[in-house]
Amino acid sequence: MLSRKQTLALSPALWALMASSLLPASAHAAGIAAQQGETTPVVAPETPAAAKPTDNEIIVTGSRVISNGNNSPTPTTIISANDLLKAQPGTVASALQNLPVFQGSLGQGTGTGGSTGGPNGAANAVNLRNLGLFRTLVLFDGQRVQPSANTGLVTIDMIPQMLLQRVDVVTGGVSAVYGSDAISGVVNFVTDKKFNGIKLKAQYGISQIGDDPTLDTGIAVGKKLFDGRGHFEASFEYFNDPGIFDTSQRANGNAWTIQGAGTAANPYKLYSGTRVASTTFGGLINSGPLAGQNFTQNGVLSPFQAGGATGTAGFQTGGDGGYYGNTSLKGSLRSKRVYSRFDYDVTDSTKFWLEGFGAFNTNSYANQSLGFSNVAISAQNAFLPAQYQYGTAATTFNMSQIPLNIGPHVSRFDTTSYWLNGGLSGDLGSGIKWQVGASHGYSQQKWTTLRNINYAKLSAALDAVKDPSTGQVVCNVTLTNPGLYPGCAPLNLFGPSAASAQALSYVTDTTTSWATTTLDELTGSLNAAPFSTWAGPVNMALSGEYRKTGFDANTQVPPTDFVNCTGLRFNCGSAANPTRLHQVTFANVPHVHQVVGEVALEGDVPLARDVHFLKSLDLNLAARYANYNTFGGAWTWKIGVDWHVSDDLRLRATRSRDFRAPNLNDLYAGQTISRSNVVDQLTGATLINQQYSTAGNPNLKPEVGNTLTLGLVYTPHWLPHFSFSADAYDIKISNAITAINGTSASVQQQCNASGGTSSLCSLIVRPAAVNGVTQNATFFYNLPVNASSLKTKGIDFEANYATTIANRPISLRAMATWQPVLRQVTPGLSDMDVSGAAYSSIGIGATPEWRVTGFLNFSPTDTFTATIIQRWRSSLKWNADPTLVYAIPKIPAFGWTNLNLSWKPKTTETEFYVNVTNLFNQTAPIFTSSQANPGVFGAYVSTDDYVGRYFTVGARMKF
Repeated sequence: MLSRKQTLALSPALWALMASSLLPASAHAAGIAAQQGETTPVVAPETPAAAKPTDNEIIVTGSRVISNGNNSPTPTTIISANDLLKAQPGTVASALQNLPVFQGSLGQGTGTGGSTGGPNGAANAVNLRNLGLFRTLVLFDGQRVQPSANTGLVTIDMIPQMLLQRVDVVTGGVSAVYGSDAISGVVNFVTDKKFNGIKLKAQYGISQIGDDPTLDTGIAVGKKLFDGRGHFEASFEYFNDPGIFDTSQRANGNAWTIQGAGTAANPYKLYSGTRVASTTFGGLINSGPLAGQNFTQNGVLSPFQAGGATGTAGFQTGGDGGYYGNTSLKGSLRSKRVYSRFDYDVTDSTKFWLEGFGAFNTNSYANQSLGFSNVAISAQNAFLPAQYQYGTAATTFNMSQIPLNIGPHVSRFDTTSYWLNGGLSGDLGSGIKWQVGASHGYSQQKWTTLRNINYAKLSAALDAVKDPSTGQVVCNVTLTNPGLYPGCAPLNLFGPSAASAQALSYVTDTTTSWATTTLDELTGSLNAAPFSTWAGPVNMALSGEYRKTGFDANTQVPPTDFVNCTGLRFNCGSAANPTRLHQVTFANVPHVHQVVGEVALEGDVPLARDVHFLKSLDLNLAARYANYNTFGGAWTWKIGVDWHVSDDLRLRATRSRDFRAPNLNDLYAGQTISRSNVVDQLTGATLINQQYSTAGNPNLKPEVGNTLTLGLVYTPHWLPHFSFSADAYDIKISNAITAINGTSASVQQQCNASGGTSSLCSLIVRPAAVNGVTQNATFFYNLPVNASSLKTKGIDFEANYATTIANRPISLRAMATWQPVLRQVTPGLSDMDVSGAAYSSIGIGATPEWRVTGFLNFSPTDTFTATIIQRWRSSLKWNADPTLVYAIPKIPAFGWTNLNLSWKPKTTETEFYVNVTNLFNQTAPIFTSSQANPGVFGAYVSTDDYVGRYFTVGARMKF
């Protein structure tokens, strides 16, 4: 991939300031660092698109042709990796969430109860402005890296952190500079390519209540070679966060649900301790003469004790009903990452480099307790006490149970990734620079599902009879077809702990699926200033790129495997409606690939210098043509203006056309069958473990984005060490790829309102009415389509100020995002403005209208520094769907405080620190969108702190 960087010449003091207080490239506050005594320059990374940096220069993402970051029309924020992790020790992914521009990112606590971003809902992935995980482009050292999840998502758990120098965040559409996916912006992880010496880190954290112990260690080495013409560096790091296994360990895990119909007559209300009235922990009989009886003790029936009524039939508060516990509140993450780089000056004007990383990550989480819904049991089942038996062996009744001793589904994702990048760059003289490069990336995600129910074995195990020759209880199939199910262990559901461990193990399998993604790239660029205007040279960059992405998937549990009913008397489907073999399935996908060829031209044209109200005026132009084998060609472009009115005031603006091409998973994902509890909005029934399918759509087309940004930077001479910036944005996306899910209450209600004529009804499979009685839905579809338009607008603010108190430095920084509009329009569905809402049925999560982060740094001594970080979001309405009615107060605004204390002895380059996250142990407000799965989801807004007070101690050393 071409180097997408620009050179920003800075004084050592200003670079030190930016590294220490996380200022954006547009800030002008050099005096702050000088006041703090931080004047040591940071050695810059190399770039082939500009002159070789001096020790006083850094490189930022944003353009190939702009030689000064203060002249970039596109807002770019530079975040020092060291200070990012000081503010929030742990992963860079979690620390980035302190920036208000990030919203809706995927993390260890965002998807453990569902499948946000794909099956691996506990991985880390960034999201700018909540425009979508796939609309933010992730780069490493300015290069694309391969997707690491089966969905085509780049999860940043694979990014090495030990030698990470900074993170550059570009907000706004920049597809003309970067290519597809950069609709909402770019996040570029940049390494320190000139590190020399040895660096060590070690830290340990634990929550206030003693859970979630986290260990983070690492080592890095770097050395000049060959009399300074070469340089080598390498790092290794180990990170282990076991997560929080059970939602019940926090108040927001107390089986919170919303219940009701969302109408004025029956509005949604919030309930805790919700129970499903159609199932119990001991086993509830749902049909026949024993209907309404519950096994409260093993082998003993008692009348079912109902709980308090809610607004939804089949759900109660308290009583004998069951719920789905054991869900992880926070998924686990274990990472081992290695990185190395070698570069060599082949000649005085030609450089060679080779770098690469390997990552071995494991995410895991418990999804929900397993249960058996409306299974058919023989009325003369051998485990059923004699006083309850009736009829003949062929007589059956239905029962449901969530056994206390079976445990939950556990999903484990082992992801192996490696990436190799090498190339040559050089200077031909007269300002002409060139670069050629190649990279190869590989990721394989191995998905292991523990306790995946095998419905063939379940059917065999539930049919328990007595062996007439031994008197032992055995599976009926063992007597009638002994070769079909060897080792069959009969399953006893008549009591909370009646099932044997052997039987529960028999009916559940450990299954594995694999998804592999590769990315190969060839790149080249040429930078020059072929001519000048009266105001200065016109810098231009011509670049080309060829890349090929490949994807395939293999599985032990394809959805095309069905139960063979031979020898099975009960719980087996018919030829017209066969039963899938496993509860959780994953599709086989033969190797598919996407080939892209691109050419781009960018120019920076100076229009004026040092005239009235025009200290400088520059025009930035970029255009790109990309040709995809999957859909054809697409043009993108960008026009930017940077106007320095004076030394105090700068204005900037951009207008761009951007696009996102559908990835291979969008296009070709095979059918995956999942199960969830669903409330049928037509019949009112709760469909337990209801099947729904997800698949790709090969007819998808690219999304098209149109972005306008307008900004100002004010650094008044009359108030030294102060800066203020504001950048307004307006982004419109047409042909937006949207996954429309038939299980959604909004989709169902729109279908019902149309009398079954809406195209949305094709997402719901419902048998014909029987004797005039409407039947429950039997299947749902979740399909991606180019069906929506998406619009957002708002303003990003930032203010910085530094001064001294008693001759000791103190600095303040405030960052805020106001996002009053995030609207999706989908024909056939209600228009949804997600801004200010906690939930939507269109897959866009909580989007507070205001998000604010404040930083306060104070150094009372030369060796001691205290940093306070305050995060805050505005209040939220419950749902973006205007047709739904809630009888619940708004979710209140929420804020929490982090504190970092560090001590750095003068005589060493060692730093010791103590960090407290959520210092005052603020409890996040209760929020949930779950109606049919009590106990599955932690009840909190995904961006709120749900862990509580958390302590971290650590040390960083350099030799």
